[in-house]
Amino acid sequence: MRLHLALNVRNLDESLDFYSKFFNAKPHKVRKGYANFAIDSPPLKLVLFENADASERLNHLGVEVFAPAEVEAARGRFAASGILDATEDAVLCCQ
Repeated sequence: MRLHLALNVRNLDESLDFYSKFFNAKPHKVRKGYANFAIDSPPLKLVLFENADASERLNHLGVEVFAPAEVEAARGRFAASGILDATEDAVLCCQ
């Protein structure tokens, strides 16, 4: 499991340069207007969307899991604690 952080950035090339140096890592995927980093330490999936006109830098947050059992375990834990009010199944994010 790792944190999923998606940001709106003004300039993708500048952001790629900065985060590559910051995490000492190359991007996992790069497409026009989009890139992501899959960082092991700290466990982070950093997604960058080039959107200079965005009113907010934060695009969205989430948790990336690697097995369906992790989703079910979290769903059960959240439901038991009363913090689950809706779920989305079979959704892929930022591919």
